[in-house]
Amino acid sequence: MGMFDYLCVDRMIPFPHIDVEVDLYAEVWQTKELSNGLSRYLLKDDLLRQKGSLDDLEPVDYTGELTFYTFLTDISDEFDYWIEFSANFINGKLQSPGIQLFECRSISNFDRRRIEEEFRKKLG
Repeated sequence: MGMFDYLCVDRMIPFPHIDVEVDLYAEVWQTKELSNGLSRYLLKDDLLRQKGSLDDLEPVDYTGELTFYTFLTDISDEFDYWIEFSANFINGKLQSPGIQLFECRSISNFDRRRIEEEFRKKLG
């Protein structure tokens, strides 16, 4: 599996594959393209920044493709979603065409919900 970093994003993106608009800022995404040390990053106003120890924001001089992903649960009665985006940066600045949906896969949540319900019952 390996290490990863956390990424917060300051925008909303509609998903054409599902009838849901997800607040990307509310989600904490993961990426393996940066330091891979559980560092925290923020994409805001098209600039990539790293959160420091006092939550100060340091510019990140990243050039390349950045992919970030999450697993969304409880946004649909029937499915969970693996969502992955890609974005290109030059010197930490988001390039056109911006954030692009790379993969959106729906996965039945029937088994996950059943297992979670059984677990809750055991906890009492």
